[in-house]
Amino acid sequence: MQIQNGTSPSNENVVSIIDLLSSKGRVKILYLLAKYNELNITQIVKMTKMNSTQVNTHLKYFVNNKVIEEKKFGRVKIYRLMTEYYKIKLLQTFFTHWD
Repeated sequence: MQIQNGTSPSNENVVSIIDLLSSKGRVKILYLLAKYNELNITQIVKMTKMNSTQVNTHLKYFVNNKVIEEKKFGRVKIYRLMTEYYKIKLLQTFFTHWD
């Protein structure tokens, strides 16, 4: 594991920022995860006013690209930004300071 800037693991395979922010739905989900740290799919659906199929599609995209982590507790899945990666931490900082 490489260390970047002395504190965070490097994630060389992180998706480009253009692809990451190319969808309004993706931006909404990233914003909510940056603000609330961890959310389940029901909370994300309610807060984004998107349907569960759309949210699931975006969440799978994020998980596959190592932007968010999915934790399972029985049937409940909790999602959080993978802020141990420097670029994802910067994204979280951007969203939290934008408000």
